[in-house]
Amino acid sequence: MAHIFKTLNSWFWWENIWMPVNVSWAHFVDREGLVFPKPHQLYATIPYAFVMLIIRFLSERFIAIPLAKALGIKNVRRVKPQPNPVLESYFRECTKHPSQSEIQGLAKKCNCTVHFVEKWFRRRRNLEIPTEAASFLFVEKISSFIWHSPCAVLCPCFSSLQTLLPSQYWYYMAEISFYWSLLFTLGIDNKRKASGHAR
Repeated sequence: MAHIFKTLNSWFWWENIWMPVNVSWAHFVDREGLVFPKPHQLYATIPYAFVMLIIRFLSERFIAIPLAKALGIKNVRRVKPQPNPVLESYFRECTKHPSQSEIQGLAKKCNCTVHFVEKWFRRRRNLEIPTEAASFLFVEKISSFIWHSPCAVLCPCFSSLQTLLPSQYWYYMAEISFYWSLLFTLGIDNKRKASGHAR
């Protein structure tokens, strides 16, 4: 079993995959006070990912939800309006609060009642109101921004043979752990809206 694991490990970290031309893992041996990142350090990001999940659970339970309640945001069940391309287009491109005359015009255009159009717009507007889940996503995005921004700025790579400061090391570990945690909860997370609107 150990032999199989060693073979898979050597295959996964094959230099021809990860290294540029004329560069090998031997170039990353610590020397003369220089400390280089090691591939095996990436394995530690998996247990750290579970720590991220615990932090996420606690922040949702004790920060996001109480914050949402304090702001009067309720996590109510939303009733989606019936699909209607004409009304949806008007809602997105014209106004979310049509006047009575506009409602009557839309009712004639859609061949439906004024009451139906009023109810459709009311339900459609309700979908835009933030929920407790949205408040949590806001907290989560702010937290991830704190990690992602420095990582984007402090982006040393193997090909340039740069060393890592301890602070940089922990930024990278947190970054990778964050994405592991998202991968672990991919099947149970609430779906988020894609940027922009589908036409």
